Formats: sequence, C-alpha cells, structure tokens
Amino acid sequence: LHPRDYKFLMRSIESLREKNNTVIMVEHKEPFVEMSDYVIEIGPGAGRYGGKILKTEENFDKKISPFDEKVNYKLKEDLDYKNFISITGARANNLKNIDVKIPVSKFTCVIGVSGSGKSSLVSETIYSAVSKKLCKQEYSFSDYDKITGIDNIKEIHYVSQDPIGRNSRSNPATYTGVLELIRNLYSKLDDSIAKNLKKDSFSFNSKAGQCVECKGMGEIIIPMHFMEDIAVVCRGCKGKRYNSSILSIKYKGYTIADVLDMEVNEAKELFLDEEKIYLILDMLDKVGLSYVKLGQSSATLSGGEAQRIKLAKELCKTDKNALYILDEPTTGLHRKDIEKLIYIFEELVDKGSTLIVIEHNKQLIDKADYIIEMGPSGGEAGGQVVKSGWKVE
Repeated sequence: LHPRDYKFLMRSIESLREKNNTVIMVEHKEPFVEMSDYVIEIGPGAGRYGGKILKTEENFDKKISPFDEKVNYKLKEDLDYKNFISITGARANNLKNIDVKIPVSKFTCVIGVSGSGKSSLVSETIYSAVSKKLCKQEYSFSDYDKITGIDNIKEIHYVSQDPIGRNSRSNPATYTGVLELIRNLYSKLDDSIAKNLKKDSFSFNSKAGQCVECKGMGEIIIPMHFMEDIAVVCRGCKGKRYNSSILSIKYKGYTIADVLDMEVNEAKELFLDEEKIYLILDMLDKVGLSYVKLGQSSATLSGGEAQRIKLAKELCKTDKNALYILDEPTTGLHRKDIEKLIYIFEELVDKGSTLIVIEHNKQLIDKADYIIEMGPSGGEAGGQVVKSGWKVE
C-alpha cells in the first residue's frame, strides 16, 4: 500500500475492534504497530535462528493515524546529466500521453498511489520495449510514440511479484539454478565417472537418481479418503530422495542429499572454490537468506523469502550494461532486510547497472538517485507525471 491508503485499512481494523472482534496482524509498518493494543516481537533472527518471543507488551501509547499521507521529496534538475532512457507519448492503459526520462546507470524509484500508472509505465512500456529490442523484434508503437537511450542495454532482468514454484519438488536450489551446477560438479567426480553417472543422475526428478519407493519426493503420501492425506518419511531413502548409488558419491565428505539439507551459509563454505556455485549462494546470503535450506520446499517459504529468492536469481546475472526492473521488492520485508537490499542496489549501480524500482517503502525511496511520482490519483484520475527529478539529500 501507498501511505495514502493506510487510513482506509486502519479504519477497517478499528471498526472490527470496536465491534469486540479480535484482530491479529503480522506487520512491519510502524503506523499499524503503533495503533495496536498489544505487540509481540518474534526473533531474534530468521529460520532456525528465530522462533523465540523477544518481548510482549501492552501498547499504552497507541496512535490511530498520526502519519503523513503524502510522500514528499525535494527534487532538482541536473542539466549536465545527458544519459537517459527517454519515452515520449506513453499511453498504455491510463497513461495520459506522457513523456518520461530514466537516468542510465542510476537508481530510479517510481512512486505513486495504487492505480496511478506505475506498472503501465515501467512493466508494460519500458520493459516491453527493451525486451523487444534485445530479442530483435519489431517495435509496436501503439502504447508510445518513441523510446530512445536503450541501444547500449545488453541485458534486462525483471523481478515481479509472481510466486515461485509452490510444489514439493520446487526449492531455492532448483529455482536459482544452483542445483544444476552442483549436479554437474558431482557428475565429474571420479567415483561418478567410474559408475557412469551423468548429471541427470543427480536429479531427484530423474529415474536414474531418485529413490524408487518415493519417486524422489522424500516422503510417501497416504490417502485418508475422508480426511486430509498424511505424508510420512520414506523408509527407503529416509527422506533423502535419492537411491543408494547416488548417495554413495561424496564431495568433500558430503552427498548431494546432504547439500540440499544445508543452509545457504553452510553451503557457501563447502563450495568456496566453485566460483559459479558460490556466486549464487553468496547472493542468497546478501539478500538475507543465509538461514534457508537449499532443498527447502518452496511451499514453506514466506512471501518475503520467495521474493528475495527471485531477486537473488536475477542479481546474479551481472552485466555493466544491464537494466533491472523490480516491482515492490520490499514486500514482506523487515527494516533490517531492506538495508541489505539497499546495499546490493548501490553495488549494482556502482558497477554501471540501471535500476528502475516500483516502490512505496520510504526507507528504500530515500536511497534513490532519481524519483518519478505518478498520479495524482488512481485509475482515470492517474496516469500523469506529478513530478520527477534528482532527489535532494
């Protein structure tokens, strides 16, 4: 939500409370914490490093809506800076034939209330145009008149809010592609070559490598007909997913099943000498996921964790002429996690990447080089550039 929209949700919550309902809210945003009657803080870390009650306290100083509904920033022009992506006549959805400039090799935040045209500008216009250019497709000018400044862009990476795989075979290792690299490494070990084991043999989705009893699931599903099915650990592989032949192959004393059971920070130490594998694991660590197990089912990940796994996957594709487009990457994140994202964004810009981020979070917006505010409202009342320019510190 944009801060302007907080009051509508707050009023709804207040109305529920006045009717003697009990409301439990998982939240990071201070205005909602401040309006609560009671606060429970969980931590101190995440994953197995959390799960403890740090404090419980009654909020005697609760406030209902003592916050600024407007996100105000002082902006300035810089006539000396010439390197921009420029769009003229943008008119996708509710955009009102607008002209917009995005500075190259800088961090730009596109802000505005819900429905103001942020996604229409960034996702449907800029992303679409650059993607077609990179794929050497014909331009379609139905949504804009002209776009310039994109000739030097060599890569584009888009991180949306769509969920990653939600089935039990999907996990951080498979989604980021690091498992494929690890499988390749195991297939080149002397013992693997002696047994004629290929890269596919080290996939729990392959008949050559998976446990025959559980088909690589690590568990057996027992149908209960009129009740919810029960999952029990496979007795054949004891939850390891692989057959005995694969589990006999070890790298530095660890099987591939052991690796999938490792947390990111543990796996980083194991693969310190494997540059491509280490790069992905290090990026997962940098976005604050050091505690997540490589083989943890995607279905058990929180929204914030899934978003950061997607982010880490894209951030590994480093190119100094890359364009990164991110749609509200702070969703579900604590302030400390956002600090880690900011560090990565600054690192990417230092290497010459261009960042365009759709965002409401003030902590992240404060670190932007350039701001474009869409509005003034949503729907037909939006679609215009309210203001844009370089952010004044």
